[in-house]
Amino acid sequence: MAISDSLKKLQLKFVFRKDAEIGGNKFTLQVLSFKEEQKIQLLPTEGIDGIAYFNEMQKSMLAYAIRAVDGEEVPDIVEVTDQAGAKTTKERAIYLKEVLDGMPSALIERLFQVYVDMRDQKESEISSSLTYSWYKTPDQREEERRKKEEEAEEKAKAKARADAEKAAASEKKTDVPNPDADINLKKLPTDYSDEKGAKQP
Repeated sequence: MAISDSLKKLQLKFVFRKDAEIGGNKFTLQVLSFKEEQKIQLLPTEGIDGIAYFNEMQKSMLAYAIRAVDGEEVPDIVEVTDQAGAKTTKERAIYLKEVLDGMPSALIERLFQVYVDMRDQKESEISSSLTYSWYKTPDQREEERRKKEEEAEEKAKAKARADAEKAAASEKKTDVPNPDADINLKKLPTDYSDEKGAKQP
């Protein structure tokens, strides 16, 4: 198999589609490619407030994401007939953006939420399928961080116990008499007779 065929197969492997039925119509959505996402990021923002920009961004993303309606594939180049009967061609994303501009906002919002859920699911599947030994998932990194924190906490507790034992031993040592110190012992008499009377020979 030629390398071009292998790469094409790899590209198709990561194509992710899902159907969403809304209002009796079925929309087939596909996760955007890196190139398509870059085009969305180039949308003009000058003179557009936050809400208006977000609405335009939603419709632009859906214009790239929608690939079929009611089972009929939308071609990359769409032939359009205007009111005068003249035929022109438009790119799929441009044509669908014009169609979406005439759709209810509730439909746009619902379709966009379906797309976001689908994209998140695909990203999760890709992340969980990585098996390189040097790669660590977010869960693995979190587990490593937790273990390091536990080890640091145990070390701190052990040091605190050692310091406390050392301090206690130091205090105990100060209470023990010095064996080298002079000790004055009172000499007891060898004769235990009463002091008032002398012992008879």
